[in-house]
Amino acid sequence: MQIHSSSITGSLNVTGSLSVKGNITAEQYIISTSVYYVTQSSVSGSFNFGNSLDDAHTMTGSFGLTGSLSLLGPLSINGTSYTAATSGTSGVQGPQGNQGPNGNDGSTGPQGNQGPNGNNGSTGPQGNQGPNGNNGSTGPQGAQGPTGPQGVQGIQGIQGVQGTAGSNGSIGPQGPTGPTGNPFGGGTFTGGIAVQGSITATGDITAYDTSDRRLKEKIEPIVDALSKINKISGNTFDWKEGFEEMHSHKGNDVGVIAQEIEEILPQIVTNRDNGYKAVQYEKIVPLLIEAIKELSEKIKRLENK
Repeated sequence: MQIHSSSITGSLNVTGSLSVKGNITAEQYIISTSVYYVTQSSVSGSFNFGNSLDDAHTMTGSFGLTGSLSLLGPLSINGTSYTAATSGTSGVQGPQGNQGPNGNDGSTGPQGNQGPNGNNGSTGPQGNQGPNGNNGSTGPQGAQGPTGPQGVQGIQGIQGVQGTAGSNGSIGPQGPTGPTGNPFGGGTFTGGIAVQGSITATGDITAYDTSDRRLKEKIEPIVDALSKINKISGNTFDWKEGFEEMHSHKGNDVGVIAQEIEEILPQIVTNRDNGYKAVQYEKIVPLLIEAIKELSEKIKRLENK
């Protein structure tokens, strides 16, 4: 289509090629990639206004442009000329801007596979010792052991002091004269013998004290025998000289003190006519028997704890 000279009011739709010789004046000139641009000669597919630097295009009104605009000459807008500047040297790079805020956390990824077990750590130090536990209950008493062998017989006690002499009996009738006896021989006496003074024998004296249960009543064990034993003493001592008319003892001896015995067993201590005290030593034995029994019970109680 060729238009030599025409004025068009309204829209002009052109399908195909439009070739214009002269100027195109329009209030709005729309450029699109689907339009062949009008130049002095039609160039298919070109985005250029004109094909040389002396081509001039006058537009009145607004200029709508989609895409880029390339100018090969000066651009005049409302009488003011603008010349495209050539590229200058690059300016100094400006300082880096502040870091922007952190973005939102992304969603948690899937859990990875479990890693292999690590090596065993070294053994830690030993802990402090715990407190001692309570004492356990006492175990049952063990069976009684067998009786031990009998001990050796103890040494014979010292001879007791002589008792006081009884009073003389009346003189009986004289008997018939007997045969002459041996003055150094022995003899048998029937009945009691009363002696005033000491009896000294170079041989043994065998005697038995009457002790039949049938002859006794109100029989009671000695109480607190052990404490009574603790109140008396067994001693070694020397007999004083100058008292030969009272006794026949001499030198070193062993025995008890009559005054101590009198405090616990007064019935076995006697006061002689000469004012001195004497003890029946053999009667201390019952006290010793009961004291040993008390001591044995104490030992058993301690063993059972």
